[in-house]
Amino acid sequence: IDDVSVTDASNPITVTANPISQTVCSGGTSSIALSSNTPGATFSWTVTPQTGVSGATSGNGSSIAQTLTATGPSQGTVSYYVTPTANGCLGSPTTVVVTVNPNPIATATPSVQTICTGIPTSIILTSNVSSTTFNWTVTQSGVSGASAGSGNAIAQTLTATGTTPGIVVYTITPTALSCIGAPISVTVTVNPLPMPIASPSSIVQGSSSTLTVTQVSGVSYVWQPGGSTLTSVSVTPNETTTYTVS
Repeated sequence: IDDVSVTDASNPITVTANPISQTVCSGGTSSIALSSNTPGATFSWTVTPQTGVSGATSGNGSSIAQTLTATGPSQGTVSYYVTPTANGCLGSPTTVVVTVNPNPIATATPSVQTICTGIPTSIILTSNVSSTTFNWTVTQSGVSGASAGSGNAIAQTLTATGTTPGIVVYTITPTALSCIGAPISVTVTVNPLPMPIASPSSIVQGSSSTLTVTQVSGVSYVWQPGGSTLTSVSVTPNETTTYTVS
């Protein structure tokens, strides 16, 4: 006589997914544990459907652990259709939904900026994901006024603390839908204002004086009156004269 396996219809084979739904960031791994009310049950699943996501595949086992990637700037979803089997009989299936949030990509405009001391920065922050927020940290050398912060723009008044250009590096981290994107950096060069020096600083009528301005790399100067663009000019005023450099 052949053995016959009989399943109690009053106690159908079921599958419990824990959790029944899950949200992960792009590049993250699903973690769905499968169990049943029937000892010895096994589980298999198919993917129906997979929208805006790659990495989901059909399979079997006691857990669904798959690395999923959002293929665009919006949330993607994966539906796993899980079926239990015990004693050669199929049980009642269940559906597990995994939402995959995209990792935001930050863009800074401009990514490099040069300003004169006392002038505010003007850096606009955008992302491929509409709900992105931005936080930044600061390293500065030869500059004061830069500070860590958050928002969609970096507008900070910076001051060069010496006679040579100072540097500020803003490291910006985007976050959207609880997912953290790769940080980007923005470098701001802060040029000091020209510092005219007269030698000698006062002269008698008809005498000469040499006016010199501190040379800053990449900065041009114009003396008035006269319009000279040199860093040093020799002047012989015949009356009290104010010289300016810009």
